Amino acid sequence: MSDFQSRDRAKQLIDFSGLDYGMTDIDGITEYRDKIWVWCEVKWRGKPIPIGQKLAMERFVNVCKKAGKHCVAIIADHVVDDTRIDIPIKDCVVREVYASERMEWRKPKKNLTVLEAQGIYIKYWDSRMGA
Repeated sequence: MSDFQSRDRAKQLIDFSGLDYGMTDIDGITEYRDKIWVWCEVKWRGKPIPIGQKLAMERFVNVCKKAGKHCVAIIADHVVDDTRIDIPIKDCVVREVYASERMEWRKPKKNLTVLEAQGIYIKYWDSRMGA
């Protein structure tokens, strides 16, 4: 079950048309103790990510790095075909990541879920930076 207060409101699409400068969305953001950030965008079965959305994620990571934060952007895939069924983001499979430490998109060396990738990244940097 989702944490939405209103499932009907959560189903409403946000219409970005008519904006002079466009806009994009990101599916999930984790901010951890004002030092570690995880950004995540989920696509269905390998659907391409629009270049503007991917650039926005890179630029978020770059800005976080300049601010002295550790940050990773994750693009993940889901395989839920039935649109009436919620997509558990924790179970989505990581397609590629862009981390502030490497500043390039990379595929994971092994299959990881978003939950695993988020945990690995946060625990790694949290342990090195102290509580």
